[in-house]
Amino acid sequence: MLTKSGFAPLVEREQVIKLPDPEVKQPDFIEMAFREDGIMEEVEQINPEMAGRGAEYVKQVYPSIWDEAERRYNSINAPMRL
Repeated sequence: MLTKSGFAPLVEREQVIKLPDPEVKQPDFIEMAFREDGIMEEVEQINPEMAGRGAEYVKQVYPSIWDEAERRYNSINAPMRL
């Protein structure tokens, strides 16, 4: 957009910083490790040959097994609702 003088006016934009909500509990690395360990136990139940493999390896090489184990883990550990 040009003005009479031939230059466009400067538009200032605000810098917005997103902060996490302090009331919402953020998962920490210990909880994430316990969750991955639980999912790996489910993977070993589905396919015993996966015993001793790392979680990242299973996620990358066998994503379908990981997804199934994650669904089973989530269904077992879902919080009960009244």
